[in-house]
Amino acid sequence: MEIPVYLILGFLEGGKTHFIRETLQDPNFTEQEHTLIIVCEEGEEEYDPDFCKRTGSVVQVVEDLSELTGENLRKWDDQYKPDRVIIEYNGMWQLSELNDVALPRNWVCYQVIDVCDSTTFTLYQNNMRSLMSDKFQMAEMVLFNRCTPEIDKNQMARSVRVVNRRCQLGFERPDGTEDTTFIETSPFDLDADIIEIGNDDYGLWYTEIMDEPKKYRNKTVRFLAQVCIDPKFPKNSFALGRHAMVCCADDIAYLAMICKAERQPVPKHESWVLLTAEVRVELNPLYGDRGPVLYAKSIEPAEEPKNRLLYF
Repeated sequence: MEIPVYLILGFLEGGKTHFIRETLQDPNFTEQEHTLIIVCEEGEEEYDPDFCKRTGSVVQVVEDLSELTGENLRKWDDQYKPDRVIIEYNGMWQLSELNDVALPRNWVCYQVIDVCDSTTFTLYQNNMRSLMSDKFQMAEMVLFNRCTPEIDKNQMARSVRVVNRRCQLGFERPDGTEDTTFIETSPFDLDADIIEIGNDDYGLWYTEIMDEPKKYRNKTVRFLAQVCIDPKFPKNSFALGRHAMVCCADDIAYLAMICKAERQPVPKHESWVLLTAEVRVELNPLYGDRGPVLYAKSIEPAEEPKNRLLYF
């Protein structure tokens, strides 16, 4: 029988324990299952004996990363015989550490949720960006709690979208009630005759256009990027994009799109250009699916930007 594993991510005092407690007391989630909670960092809120008795839960504390081993997980599986497992992961540990652990054969990861305190989000994003992005990349849902009216939800949403376009986003008010008023909006003026993409905004725009290319269908865009020529490309076609570092130096990627220069010469490989182009959505073998294809209206030689590498 499969044992579902729920992985709960987030920093200390970010609301992980509160989220787990609320979830285990929700009748829509709990039907007398026996739950093993593996706690990898203890904050102010705890799982008291009365709570564990009421919810049929048992807590196993992991004080050091070295204790999170396949051998120990199998031992706890035999000892507690859980119907499901919740892992409250340490926010300072990289997820790669957990990926290297061999789960018991019948444990299956059902859901990964990242719980973020919106009041400290900017602080962590500015100082621990790689750790936050590490969690965003794997999350199926990011839940922002403690959201006050002045919190910029779109800014938080964009920080997630640049590394994970598919995950769900949820927002809670300080009293714990769900905030359903949020509507994701584009930071770009889609009604402009020419949509200008700033140098620092390319990564965000790339994420948006690759996720929702139809939003830009028949729109004209202008941006600075670097050319890539490949013999495999069709005639008069080239790639155009920017190099970006999402988490760390080992995570640099060339975020590029296909461009067609039907009436202009193709620029040189690795040159920098200011492109003005119409966006069309087409099936292209280089994407392996339908995606944005840029039809050049103007290709102007440009200087390499001072900061050629983008950071998220």
